[in-house]
Parts: sequence; C-alpha cells; structure tokens
Amino acid sequence: MAIRKHLDQQKNVWVIEPSGYLDLFNLPQVKEAFAGTEDKDILFCCEELRYLDSAVIKVMAEAAEACRANGHIFRICCLKSYIYKIIEMVGLQKVFVFECGEETV
Repeated sequence: MAIRKHLDQQKNVWVIEPSGYLDLFNLPQVKEAFAGTEDKDILFCCEELRYLDSAVIKVMAEAAEACRANGHIFRICCLKSYIYKIIEMVGLQKVFVFECGEETV
C-alpha cells in the first residue's frame, strides 16, 4: 500500500493516488493523506487501488464533507466497479462525485 499526495497547482486541486489495499491496518496513512486538504477540491485517483474497506470509506466521506463545507468538491476517478460496490454497500455512494471511464463505475 502506498498513497501519493500532491497539489496540482495548475488545476488547484489536491490529487491523492492510493495503490494496493486500503484497510483498517493502514488507516493512519489514509487519514494523514487527507489532512489539510479541505481548502481545495480533491481528486481521489483509484487507478492503482485494488481494495478499500468500510473504515477507509468513512474517512473518505469525512474528507468529502469537510471539502464540501468549504465549497469544494471531492471527486473519485478510475474506480473499479467492484470497489464501487463496496461503497454502495455502506450506503455512501451519494457522498462522492464519480468520474467514469472504461472498466470503472
């Protein structure tokens, strides 16, 4: 598991790119990645993401709410459909904005 975070200054958006499996074990790294991101839009790029669990989805939802409270958008891109089903199972699919592409939601 790894999480890359950088500010795309041209688009004025935080880009967070997780890879591998995000679960309760690495929740501290997930929380750290979202720290200080509520001041801009967030793009959560899931191209290399293989799994995430409900604890991580909860942290993502909290980050999305903080983002929205400050007038910004939390977008998820390149999400595989089987991972979307996990988000759907916990009932938080309406919290996020999804950008679709091939083999994604």
